[in-house]
Amino acid sequence: LQALLRAVLRRLALPDEPIRPRRAFLAAFACFGALRALAGRLSEFAASGDAELLELVLAVLAVCACEVVGRREIEAAEVQRPLSCVAALVTVLRRESVSSLVHMLSLAALQRLSLRAHLQNKMIELGAIDWILENLRSVANQQAEAVKEHSSSWPGPLLSSNGAAGL
Repeated sequence: LQALLRAVLRRLALPDEPIRPRRAFLAAFACFGALRALAGRLSEFAASGDAELLELVLAVLAVCACEVVGRREIEAAEVQRPLSCVAALVTVLRRESVSSLVHMLSLAALQRLSLRAHLQNKMIELGAIDWILENLRSVANQQAEAVKEHSSSWPGPLLSSNGAAGL
């Protein structure tokens, strides 16, 4: 499955490939139900403990969610199997380190899927927005502390070097 997902990801996201063939591939990937099946099983992949597999699945979903056809298919999977995709994305978002690739891919997929009203509402119900805002506040507080520490430490040397230069 990992080799297949790598090949799909290469086909969908290869920067040298013109956009039209990539979109045609995405349409075929969606048309044959592969994208819907992948999105519908995300919670299983997230629970599997296989980090590499989860990373590949999330990468494919995040890339597919860039396009309308991808978002529609992922939404259809969510309708067929409620709490399979969006809930899994939110769970991964909460449990993984903020700097991890899996976390970033989950956040990217959620951001792109939030363009669909139904999925956006589900994200709100699951507390994804609250979690994101809480983390942004935490980062802002950490940065404020760092600035406060930095700003209290640099004037002394600056003043003493200016004072010495003026002598």
